[in-house]
Amino acid sequence: MPKVKIGEEVHEVDVNAIQLEEGQLIVDRENPPDGLFTKKAVDNMIQERLEKRSRNARKELADDPDFHQEILSRFNISLDNNGKPLGLKPDFDPDEWKSRTAKELTKPLNERIESLQAKYNRAKQARIEDKILAATKGVYDERFTKAGDGGKVKPIVVNQFREMFDENDNGVIALRDGDGFAVDGSGEPITPDKYLTDDKRFGDWMIDRRQRSSGFQGGSPSSGKRFTREQLAKMSDAEYEKNREAIQQAQTEGNIG
Repeated sequence: MPKVKIGEEVHEVDVNAIQLEEGQLIVDRENPPDGLFTKKAVDNMIQERLEKRSRNARKELADDPDFHQEILSRFNISLDNNGKPLGLKPDFDPDEWKSRTAKELTKPLNERIESLQAKYNRAKQARIEDKILAATKGVYDERFTKAGDGGKVKPIVVNQFREMFDENDNGVIALRDGDGFAVDGSGEPITPDKYLTDDKRFGDWMIDRRQRSSGFQGGSPSSGKRFTREQLAKMSDAEYEKNREAIQQAQTEGNIG
């Protein structure tokens, strides 16, 4: 239990009784709770994925005969049935020439590949973040789902969970499992709305459990207004603030669909 010093006296206090600034969370950096990762662990995962993609791209180019033909055709060189250049002097080493020329010509192609990969990654990350927010906004405590510093700082749920998900070959955002994807009991991919709404795993992040533990009883009349998770995910911070009371009432009444 955290301790605070008041004057010369040291007191133990409940974590929920500590008032933090918006976007702050008390975490033991050496022993983070389940569902959280240290910065070193996240950095290692990112670095491993980038290195793997770079190796795969180089290997695909090195093994692609169509790519070899494209390079040689720029110099008006044709290949015979054995993949050897035609019309060259006997003392010319075609394999060495192909290797050297490929290295020279692949630099701009690699740069193009990296540029396209970067654009794709940015678009994919945006899709992953949208799915995470759609699953948690209105379900988790808003300090975890709300952007900080006027939108300059991404929500805690985005920074915490985005590296856990990826887009599979069918375009579905799903939970990663090693080099593949995790599936549920029916063989379906585990999407953010399935994984992140497990109250046994993430109950301490959720609004309803926090309200119960703090004795929250509501008190405002029933509004009857309903919100979908998709609506909440697309709301700007200004719209969320404007509808805060109605959203909280809907959460109390179970009107978040």
